[in-house]
Amino acid sequence: MRYSIHDEYQVKNTLKEHKIPAFRYAQIENAIYKNFVSDFSQIETIPKDLRSILEEDFFYDSLEIDNEVTSSNGQTTKILFKTKDGFFIESVIMRHLTGRTTLCISCQAGCPMACTFCATGKL
Repeated sequence: MRYSIHDEYQVKNTLKEHKIPAFRYAQIENAIYKNFVSDFSQIETIPKDLRSILEEDFFYDSLEIDNEVTSSNGQTTKILFKTKDGFFIESVIMRHLTGRTTLCISCQAGCPMACTFCATGKL
């Protein structure tokens, strides 16, 4: 079974199982969240054997874009994400005229906010 690289417990557990020093987790975390590396083979701060373990035991992306629609004025983009286990998450990017950008992510059915533009909120 493969696990999400974002599952901290599982990554640390795998390091422990392979008798890899715990400090390697910080290097992996730094590469992914600070340097935005999205390919395990490009994490040059860790040994090649650890890169191979990550490639074999973990996946990087846990969401795929199922559908994306941008309003005619470009201010709103609705994105429907599909999770690895087949569930859907709706999100909306709102680009306000003030220059501020807002991101709304719903990860539950029947969000209590009931935004008029959001299909999840209407449930």
